[in-house]
Amino acid sequence: MTHPDQPAVPGGKPSWSRPPAWLRALGVPVALVAALQTGDERGPLMGAAAGAVYGSLALGLLAWDRFMLWSREHPALDVLGSGPVMFLVVALATPLPLVACAAVAAAATALLAVLGHLRRRRPPGPEARPLGRS
Repeated sequence: MTHPDQPAVPGGKPSWSRPPAWLRALGVPVALVAALQTGDERGPLMGAAAGAVYGSLALGLLAWDRFMLWSREHPALDVLGSGPVMFLVVALATPLPLVACAAVAAAATALLAVLGHLRRRRPPGPEARPLGRS
């Protein structure tokens, strides 16, 4: 019997542990379209910034194993990497000034960093604490 959050997969390895190559390769055209769209709506400087951020994410998808290893070894830097992505998403999805987009992205990144730190400090599982004790 498997846990409801973990689907039964042959070999015991969940299917989301490594996306197929065709799905990882889709990151390149998606990054290109996102950068072009951002440049069209917010100007060439924002388009170049979007190309750098989304392009690096697309390269991370192509080198999935190395990217995931780096992410596990550097959890704080991994969370801080979400800031530029959030900034670009907010800038593209809303008509807010760029300063407001930066403030929203900074606040969200700080919140994610705090939550990630608290999650890492928590004991690994229910077996770490006996039932009935707080």
